[in-house]
Amino acid sequence: YTFIHPFDDLIVAQGQGSVGVEIMEEIPDADLVLVPIGGGGLGAGVAAYIKQKHPATKVYGIEPARANSAELALAQAHPATLRRVDTIADGVAVARTGNHVFPYLAKYLDGIITVRDEELVGSFLDMMESHKMIVENAGLLSVAALKHLHNYPELALKQDSKVCCILSGGNMDVITVASLVQHGLIARNRIFTFAVLLPDRPGELERVAHVVAENRGNI
Repeated sequence: YTFIHPFDDLIVAQGQGSVGVEIMEEIPDADLVLVPIGGGGLGAGVAAYIKQKHPATKVYGIEPARANSAELALAQAHPATLRRVDTIADGVAVARTGNHVFPYLAKYLDGIITVRDEELVGSFLDMMESHKMIVENAGLLSVAALKHLHNYPELALKQDSKVCCILSGGNMDVITVASLVQHGLIARNRIFTFAVLLPDRPGELERVAHVVAENRGNI
């Protein structure tokens, strides 16, 4: 058999770079493109195309804070292996950036932004409620990074700047979707659960419901 690497293969990365081609065909004046980074294939392909054809457009790679192999590699100027990878974004849970694609990341990426897993949960809820889209955790990195852009004054973004987020996948089972929605709603204090011991007497449950209603809650 012939093994085709999912990201550390220049031909695969070239194919993934076609995402960059489509972006620039639709938004040729994009100011910033945010691309999720795992092993680096998608990031290398997209960044290489955009920076060669549209050098004014900035391209930032987005990684989980606890799976930041590309950030480490760029800091050390060579691929390095993380001691531990711990993220809910399993699609980018990569301990080491690809050797073949790293030179393209180093040459063409304008920077790296890392986000916490908790931010991915909130971004998942935002995408479902506002856009009716199911995006897997790895694909949500770019959306979660939007709240960090104010920390990068070098981007020189304005009110009308065009920022493109690549949503790189929607591979999620129904149980995971339900879990993320639940965690997101809890994190935003929109739902809560509680347990209470009730005497076995008529009307006790009604008393509990009354207390919740007094605090403007629904059951």
